[in-house]
Amino acid sequence: IGDTAAFEAAVSRILAEVSFDVDVNVSVFETNIRALGGLLAAHFLAEALIPWYTDQLIPLAKDLADRLLPAFDTKTGVPYGTVNLRRGVPKGETVITSAAGGGTVMLEFTVLSRLLGDDRYE
Repeated sequence: IGDTAAFEAAVSRILAEVSFDVDVNVSVFETNIRALGGLLAAHFLAEALIPWYTDQLIPLAKDLADRLLPAFDTKTGVPYGTVNLRRGVPKGETVITSAAGGGTVMLEFTVLSRLLGDDRYE
């Protein structure tokens, strides 16, 4: 806590090395709360703590959210539990999910929507 230099180094490393263009199935819930939520939280901290930071984490967050969006293409709008970050919803993915799994994404997606001025994330 309070180690701004380490945080700045972590942001730089994320910007240099992280890509979500991978052929892997992920949990929509876990990826939303950990990866998307983490990027958004880091964005707000970076705005306050890193002088050179000018919203560079937002395109990465948008890219990840765009890769999660196919999971929401259901009759109810409650997402599938799994999505492939490169290919979309895996064949045979069960439509069985929970309201909690759908409701928990509201915070991160709404924050991203407001940051981008794009309501398709809400």
